[in-house]
Amino acid sequence: MRNVLLISCAAFASSCSSHSYEPKSLDGFEQQAAMSDALRYLGEGSAVLAVCGGSTGQSWYFEEDARGPIPDGIGNGVIVFALRSDGKPEILTRDVTREMIVTSEDGGVITRLYGRQNDQGLGVWVVNYASSGVTQSHNLAVDWQKQLSNIWTQNKPAIENLPARASMFRSQCEIIL
Repeated sequence: MRNVLLISCAAFASSCSSHSYEPKSLDGFEQQAAMSDALRYLGEGSAVLAVCGGSTGQSWYFEEDARGPIPDGIGNGVIVFALRSDGKPEILTRDVTREMIVTSEDGGVITRLYGRQNDQGLGVWVVNYASSGVTQSHNLAVDWQKQLSNIWTQNKPAIENLPARASMFRSQCEIIL
């Protein structure tokens, strides 16, 4: 739940001003730092599959005065896709707070769905937060520019004083494997 609120606040408060549809790539240092943090957090035997940079996209808010999509994103965010030592999928995120959040420890249930056998991506990862009703879907595939991209959606019911919304984002990623 904490992840849901932090990402909501971060996306709403700090990154709405970014109107660019080109997501920010991580530089080598940022990528290495995210990977190291994830491995340190998950422990021995875990594996990082991909590291993604900031996300850009649009959100549709369900409010009386909402009129169509609004540019949205997490400009300085990081999303790490990993496997725990027991083989279970894990997603770690870092937003503008710079705190690493482990999805499963934050109440998210992750299901990894695979794509075609010859897919050059990492398939679809679905996250459900039963306590809040938030659902995320991450589709990691090689895009038209021959780069690994994470096209992801997030559907949120109204949470506390935040309105319900549906969002679609894109972030550029690096396969680590």
